[in-house]
Amino acid sequence: MKAQIGLEYMAVLTLMIALMIPLFYLANQKLDTSRTSSEATAAMNAIVSSADSVYAQSPGSKISTNVYIPNGYDNASSYMTGKTIVMRYNLANGMPYDAMGFTKGNISGRLPPYSGYHIMTFTMNQSGWVLINTSAT
Repeated sequence: MKAQIGLEYMAVLTLMIALMIPLFYLANQKLDTSRTSSEATAAMNAIVSSADSVYAQSPGSKISTNVYIPNGYDNASSYMTGKTIVMRYNLANGMPYDAMGFTKGNISGRLPPYSGYHIMTFTMNQSGWVLINTSAT
């Protein structure tokens, strides 16, 4: 009798653990997705803020900002045009996420080529465009 109770207890415990594994996996995936999207938004806010700060100053002004680009960044699908910056990320759930930013002045230059920490230099030229240059740290 005692062995049967022990065996039943073990079977119930095994079943509970087997059911919890997918829940932990889904929770972890959701956490990764949330973290990447919030880090991508923070990176975009830093880039837009720096570009707007340089644009508000006179031509020739320059600022450097250290920006962290999270994992999942897709440089091939990211672009800058006019006053718009779009940085595409591939999230843990397989869905794309576009972090978009809108600057006050026209921008041109290069976005970071890969994820990680980058020093981005923002310079306003004589034509009123903000030029962005990126280097890895």
